Amino acid sequence: MFLSTVKNLYEARVKIGNHIISKIRGIKADALKVYLSVQCDLESSGAKGELIDLGTGKIIYACRKQTIVDK
Repeated sequence: MFLSTVKNLYEARVKIGNHIISKIRGIKADALKVYLSVQCDLESSGAKGELIDLGTGKIIYACRKQTIVDK
């Protein structure tokens, strides 16, 4: 199978608020989950990652960066 004929099955997005700051598509959900975890960890507090099944439009995985500041 040629790579040009393979359709992307998933889209990984990293957002802060309503702004998409990073987006990538792929065919392997596990690899995109790792990508989301790393990207969320690198961003500031409040970053949210979503893995979307492009066939259904449903979010199948989500992660969030939350930083707690002690006072």
